[in-house]
Amino acid sequence: MRTKVCSITALLEVIFLLICLSSGCSLFKKPALEKEKPERSENPEKSQTAKQPPEIKTSLSSLPEAEEAMASGAYSHGLEVYKSFLEKNPAENKIKSDYFEALERVKREADTLKKKEKYLSALYYYRLLLKHSQQLGQEARNLSFRQADLQSEIKECQLRNQKAEAEKALKAGQYEAAINSLLSGLKEYPEEEILRSYLTQVIEAIYSQASLALATKDWATAGRLYSILKTLGLNHKNYLAHFPLSLEEIDKSIKNCSQQLTNLGLRQYREGNLKEAISIWEKILLFQPENEEIKKAIQTAKAQLEKIKK
Repeated sequence: MRTKVCSITALLEVIFLLICLSSGCSLFKKPALEKEKPERSENPEKSQTAKQPPEIKTSLSSLPEAEEAMASGAYSHGLEVYKSFLEKNPAENKIKSDYFEALERVKREADTLKKKEKYLSALYYYRLLLKHSQQLGQEARNLSFRQADLQSEIKECQLRNQKAEAEKALKAGQYEAAINSLLSGLKEYPEEEILRSYLTQVIEAIYSQASLALATKDWATAGRLYSILKTLGLNHKNYLAHFPLSLEEIDKSIKNCSQQLTNLGLRQYREGNLKEAISIWEKILLFQPENEEIKKAIQTAKAQLEKIKK
């Protein structure tokens, strides 16, 4: 009986095995591996961009005080701020670059002013640049201009400014101012032809006006102009080397003008016109301030005028 049961059991196992093989039973199959879903990755920059507003980079000045000064035209202060900072921080190349650019900017401004014939302003900036260039030492080679260039510009601006001032004074009839402006330039640049040539023109203009005044019996004007020439001749005789009159002849003309005015004043004085006499005699002192005789005459006339008023 036991043998029969075992046979039946074995038969059932064979049948079960055949059924499984024929039907593709999944019991013996390995389960299919489930595909892993890739993890979702995000570009950190994009993610950051999505979560935060884009960063706007502003160009901040390394030295706000210096740049504000330069922007407002206070170039001297701006350059000084750069220089002072670099003396303490010589390795700051960005600041050094800004400093050099500021110097170039001032150079362009000076050149523009010179072209506009604003020589005094241009002169100021050229001198400012020369000072900073000298302080830079070897590093000044990084600039587009050299110290020799600046010195040349300084000289030219000085000469042109003094000539321009002389021209302006001459047109206004301020002959002494015209001469003094030119003499100031010649003191520094004695061989400069542009000033010497214009000084000769001024001298000729004064002599021409003096001769005209003499011809029209404008004794006061003639005396004043001859006196200017006399002063120039006494202090700078070489500038009158080719003048048509000698110093003695100029002095003679001055005395003639003085005498003519003295006589006119005496005529008014004798006629009782004290104010007119005083006015005429005072004109003599404009070109003969050392004339003691006329000073006494004026004093006497004024005293008499005071008595009349009382």
